[in-house]
Amino acid sequence: MTTVRLLSCESRPKDRKDNHHNRHGDPIEYKQNVIANILYSAFQEEEDVLSFASHVTQAFARTACGIVVQTGGLALAIISVAIGILRYYSCPCEPAVPVFLLVVGCVGILKAIFVGIEICTRSRHPDDSEPQAAQTVNGILTLFLVFWTVTGSVWVYGIWTKVQYGSEDLPRYCDKVLYVYSFALLSTMLLYFILKLITTLSLCVIFHRWERSIDYEAMERDAGKH
Repeated sequence: MTTVRLLSCESRPKDRKDNHHNRHGDPIEYKQNVIANILYSAFQEEEDVLSFASHVTQAFARTACGIVVQTGGLALAIISVAIGILRYYSCPCEPAVPVFLLVVGCVGILKAIFVGIEICTRSRHPDDSEPQAAQTVNGILTLFLVFWTVTGSVWVYGIWTKVQYGSEDLPRYCDKVLYVYSFALLSTMLLYFILKLITTLSLCVIFHRWERSIDYEAMERDAGKH
């Protein structure tokens, strides 16, 4: 059985891509695009798969696409708070629906604030590899959102076949804007978490494939020559 040896960050050459060889002795080539550069930089600087995935996630958040995603999430959080407050008593069929929106919105706003703090901190101290307080809080808020999304799915999806939109005097009445928005938001959040899980698993696969494909003995010989 082949044993894969993990080198520390200091053991990996950071500025010589041609020092990476596969087990056939051929240099490993990396495509020059934004995603590839983020992956390669994270692989060079991190020594374990969790740090690698975290590095890639934080780097993506600083890209234009990542900023658009964060801005969209903040906008949805603000809208959720507004609808939850304005229509708080508008769903007797399931009074927890506006509560779900309020909590999601408040937590979403907090997450956006701490993500901004984390990005600013990383920009000022790019060489600091220790977990920041903002990163820890952001992780806790993310875990809470996952739990709250699962809880909200019981409330929102549970009245899908029972909800009525007509008169407020109906026994199963719920404001249409409130319920339809909650349903759409919940579905979007579930899709987001599923895609995030798939992305994280893909990053783990990429990291381990790169680890297995590199001939560390060739790298050590090259390092010894210099």
